[in-house]
Amino acid sequence: MERPPLQAVLEQLPAVVVVLDKEGRICWWNGEATRLFGWTAEEVLGLSWTLLVPKEMQGRAASVIERVLKGISATHVSANRTKDGRMVLCEWRSIPLKNERGDIVGVIATSHSVLADGATSYVLGQLLQNAPIGIALVTPDKRPIFVNRQLCKILGRSEAELAKSRFVDVTHPDDVAEDERLFDALLRGERDSYTMRKRYVRSDGQIVTVVLSSAVVRDDSGEPLFVVRMLQDITAQVTAEAEVQRHLQELRHQAARLAVLNQIAQSATQRLDIASIAKVTIETLDAHLPGTMRALFAYDPAGDTFILLESNALAEPPLKALGIERGKPIPADEIPFADALRKETGALAGSLLINDVAHSDLPFARQLLKAGCRSLLCQAICSGDELLGMLVKGRPEALGFDDADREFVNALCEHLAVAFHNARLFADLRRAYEELQRAQLTFAQQERLRALGQMASGIVHDVNNALVPIVAFTEMLQEHSDPPVRQIAQQMQTAIDDLVRIINRLRAFYRPRSLQEEFEPVDLNETVRQVVDLTKPRWYDMPQREGITIDLRLALDETLPPIAGIGAEIREALTNLIFNAVDAIMAKGTLQGTIILRTGRRDEWAFVEVTDTGVGMDEETRHRAFEPFFTTKGERGTGLGLAMVYGTMERHDGSVEVESALGVGTMVRLLFPLRVVTGKVPVVALEPTLPPLRLLIVDDDPAVRLSLATMLQQEGHQVVTAGDGETALAIFEAALSQGQPFDAVLTDLGMPRMNGVELLRLVKKRSPSTPVIVMTGWGGEVKPQGADAVVSKPIRRRPLKEALAALFHRPP
Repeated sequence: MERPPLQAVLEQLPAVVVVLDKEGRICWWNGEATRLFGWTAEEVLGLSWTLLVPKEMQGRAASVIERVLKGISATHVSANRTKDGRMVLCEWRSIPLKNERGDIVGVIATSHSVLADGATSYVLGQLLQNAPIGIALVTPDKRPIFVNRQLCKILGRSEAELAKSRFVDVTHPDDVAEDERLFDALLRGERDSYTMRKRYVRSDGQIVTVVLSSAVVRDDSGEPLFVVRMLQDITAQVTAEAEVQRHLQELRHQAARLAVLNQIAQSATQRLDIASIAKVTIETLDAHLPGTMRALFAYDPAGDTFILLESNALAEPPLKALGIERGKPIPADEIPFADALRKETGALAGSLLINDVAHSDLPFARQLLKAGCRSLLCQAICSGDELLGMLVKGRPEALGFDDADREFVNALCEHLAVAFHNARLFADLRRAYEELQRAQLTFAQQERLRALGQMASGIVHDVNNALVPIVAFTEMLQEHSDPPVRQIAQQMQTAIDDLVRIINRLRAFYRPRSLQEEFEPVDLNETVRQVVDLTKPRWYDMPQREGITIDLRLALDETLPPIAGIGAEIREALTNLIFNAVDAIMAKGTLQGTIILRTGRRDEWAFVEVTDTGVGMDEETRHRAFEPFFTTKGERGTGLGLAMVYGTMERHDGSVEVESALGVGTMVRLLFPLRVVTGKVPVVALEPTLPPLRLLIVDDDPAVRLSLATMLQQEGHQVVTAGDGETALAIFEAALSQGQPFDAVLTDLGMPRMNGVELLRLVKKRSPSTPVIVMTGWGGEVKPQGADAVVSKPIRRRPLKEALAALFHRPP
């Protein structure tokens, strides 16, 4: 067999054979080298060996070639570049090339790809290619020598795409610096491996997260050959973790919100006024959930208005921009939030969410944007169908509120609705209690005044009885023939008249209206004008003499209808009130004062108010103001003025209200029921002329019996007296049986053994035609059933003659 040429043999070898000359130029290259690296022999002959070696590995390769040229064979592993830009890992065995003389003229290097298809380590290659994790061999300059199929799948790129790039090119920008730092430390020998969580960008733009483990492979001299990188795709795990973290964050947020709701609920239940509930709500929300504009409003259904109760500092600019002030009632249609809520829901209920004010058609959008509010959430506070208020929240960014925010606000407003509702109930209860207290005080005052009236009535009765003989004998003395006696009697009469006037004023306090008293239509406005004119010297002239100016003003309701009343009594009551107002202003010591008389209508009542800017009253004085003889004027006052006013209003089925404050002034309001009257019945005056009569006088007071008997005997009448009812009845019956009946019986009411009422009944039973005149110190309004007439003590000559004349005088 013929020996084949050497080149033919080398061409047939299943290994790469590359021959270099002493200058490192490629002078021969077999077919296996062409298959692995891609260049043909013609393309590489004469080129430097650096064509195949990356720049960062050329120094090491040069040292190997230098050793071989010195006659030392060498084996090393190196990453090599292919024509298409890929990197392949090759194991090289290099030996010296000698000529026939034995001189070294070059280098023969043989190699095979460690991991390429058809390589000698087929089992290892298949293991790496089919591994369930991504595996790459990377050169020190971070270029891939080898990537398996799983790595290509993870990164969403082909093997060819990865071969032409560095891994840093597909790394997420935020992870580049850390990976570079660890990789460089690995090459420097500062560490043998490292593991990190890293993100890569797939060709479709998706982000994948992997756990990257890197380890360096070094040659015998310790120089790094390549870095093995293993990637485990944990994107699904990271997504799940993120979802779990999101849910945990939501749970934490919800727990924090629930804690806030609980705190607000507890705080609100400890408060019973809406203002403090609003304050603690906003403060609690700001303390635990800051960064949100908040404003809390209360709703008043009576006026369809909202009142800003509380807001935080962030909400002040938008509220100011919209002209909303704390504590100032604003109609619902003038509050942009409420108006928008009503348009959105059809009523002031539910919630309104504006994700971006800039893209809304709301009329207040510009103001809100200028004030830094971009998104808005409004929630009505309702208890059932009852609107109680509104919570408004704002944030500076668009889409500032999500569904969780709306749920939280809705739950918060449900708590606030309960708190607001309870606060309103408590306020209503407190008002009712205060009204009850006022009613109780009024009732107690009325009871006290009633008791004082009864006491005054008793005093008047006793005084009247005591005055009967004084009046009778004084009138007799006035007819005495001796002038000095008549003069003394006249002075006594003047003193008696003064005393009687005091008694009559006291009687005006307690006297009820008599059934015989007829009401007449009274124009309150005209009455006020009359009283103002009548009292002008008191409120205008007298104060000016002391350097005090009083401005009296009228505020009259000209639509006020007439009331049913007694004009004279109402004028006297108003006169007393004006005098009191003048005294209060002058007592204050200021140079100017104001009195306002106002009329008006309140439900079914007409009223007259007299308001002054005088010294005012404290509570104790106000409560005692209507008590008889109670006065703050010292010796100048009788203490009967307001008592008389009280009696007047009682007789008119009305009431008196007083409001006063020390140093501020007093307002007295007279309330009259509105009712229709037709006019008053005229009184016919009777001529007091009498024939001689036979009269029976009954009274338990001997002085009264004596004085009346003397007075009537001087008028020509026959008089018989009795000290009690039983004695009088016996005398009356005896006179009847003897055929000498009395023409009339005059009897007191309050007597021992048998009182006047019982005597009246028995007299009328025995002789119905006999007139009975009741004499009373309780006042002329008391007329027992069956009595023919009533005369009041102290009994004067003329009223007694008029009463008798009314019974016995018959006009022609």
